[in-house]
Amino acid sequence: MPVDPHAEHAFGSGADAYDRHRPGWPPEAVERALAELGVGADSAVLDLAAGTGKLTRELLPRARRVVAVDNSTDMLRLLGEALRGAETLEGMADAIPLPDASIDAVLVAEAFHWFATPESVAEIARVLRGDGGLALFWNLYDWGDEDWVADVRAVLGRHLAPAVAAADRNRPESWRTAFDGSPFGAFEQFDIRHELRTDVDGVIAHVATWSYTRMLDEAARARFVRELEATLRRAHPNPDDIAIGFRTEVHWTRLR
Repeated sequence: MPVDPHAEHAFGSGADAYDRHRPGWPPEAVERALAELGVGADSAVLDLAAGTGKLTRELLPRARRVVAVDNSTDMLRLLGEALRGAETLEGMADAIPLPDASIDAVLVAEAFHWFATPESVAEIARVLRGDGGLALFWNLYDWGDEDWVADVRAVLGRHLAPAVAAADRNRPESWRTAFDGSPFGAFEQFDIRHELRTDVDGVIAHVATWSYTRMLDEAARARFVRELEATLRRAHPNPDDIAIGFRTEVHWTRLR
């Protein structure tokens, strides 16, 4: 099973499916990250690579100003329709459309590894005020060790291994290297566990949003979906109530 099947943020396609079938972020993880970054009710925060706003919606009640930046028009459209209180701006991580020192904290959910470059880090530092900070969120799978999980892992491995290998060849060796020589301090980390409850159809729809699945051609994708559905219906004790476990990993740092 891929370590991080949330690999692709969406890049402009499948925005509606992404919004419906990807997990959100545990409020306790968001609250702790904001506390570590010194964010309060009067702060201005940036959700960079905001997508459809799964993190943005958690930020809105916790900060005075919430800016959502993404390079996908489709994603920002959904975000703007659902979250009227957020400012939405099209932009890139290495060209953030905000003035210098205008934001108290930057948060990136499920995306930083796609733009982990010194240029993006420098741009994030540029828009931060004073000792402002950065928090990076990832939802990593924590499926557990029930018998049905082994069967599902086997299906994923058979069908997705080539796509995972191809994607990993294009991924930075480590996102941390982008911070070498940057004005940020050392990263600290905490984890929060949570789950997404769904059914067989929901699992299929969730898996269909993975970039690895979209890398398959139409015939291969259809074979994969058929085998995954059959396996879930056969192996899971309650196909109408399936818990997909996650470990939300948060890394945070502040300007020195």
